Amino acid sequence: MLALASLHLALGTRLLESWRRTDRADAPFGLVNVVAGLVYAVAMPFVGIATTYVYYDTLVRERLDETAPTAAELPAEI
Repeated sequence: MLALASLHLALGTRLLESWRRTDRADAPFGLVNVVAGLVYAVAMPFVGIATTYVYYDTLVRERLDETAPTAAELPAEI
């Protein structure tokens, strides 16, 4: 995880340096990055909420399976 974070930081720094060296006519690229950052900032809380729901749903299902009666304990059907 740390290696991925450092790689992301290094590539981001390299990208910013190359953008600073270029002509300012490439400004829309910066706009695309800002829009992508805003979408990311809005979407990440929803991803966290969905992940939390899936985790607790799995936890509850596992606990219910532990307390469920086994096939030997079920009553006979008519």
